[in-house]
Amino acid sequence: MQIQYERVIQLAQDYKHSFHKFLGDGFFLIWETSDHGSIADTLHWALGSAFEIHKKYWHVSKKLGYPTPNGLGIGISCGEVVKVQPETFIRELNEPDFVGYPMNCGARLQSLAGPYGVVLDSKGAEVAINNKNRVLRESNSVSGLSLVDPTKKALQKARSVKGLKERDKVGFKYVIWPHLQNNLWSTDGRI
Repeated sequence: MQIQYERVIQLAQDYKHSFHKFLGDGFFLIWETSDHGSIADTLHWALGSAFEIHKKYWHVSKKLGYPTPNGLGIGISCGEVVKVQPETFIRELNEPDFVGYPMNCGARLQSLAGPYGVVLDSKGAEVAINNKNRVLRESNSVSGLSLVDPTKKALQKARSVKGLKERDKVGFKYVIWPHLQNNLWSTDGRI
């Protein structure tokens, strides 16, 4: 977790997320369109960050002298959230936070991702399809990404995930990196 914490701090420098929060055994990152211009740009940065998280975990797990989980799953959800800025008499507790469906959706999609997997919600998939060059880097044969439909088994599992809206239970997509799909960014999590 310490290594992942350090990596998230580095991601703030390299991938310019607007906010991050640690949740014990995981974390979430937020890219605000007000900081990046468009939802396609925020998704571009989020997918680049997802790869960096997978890459760092892969390298770290190879160096550790004990067994580690097979990899991290990443869920990405697009949409509006509400920023909450508490004002209590205990200044240390006055950290900003975000609430809203995309926060919960991303966490739930993470459970469908599997090791080294990335799952986009239905809105993220739509944005990626409509902005293939920016989001999926379609014109780059080495770093280009592809969207993959979930298997029937994955769709069944999604149906049992509480809190997902119907459109996300059926419209989510896996993101793969075909150039390295059998090495680092894989489809193994497709269930």
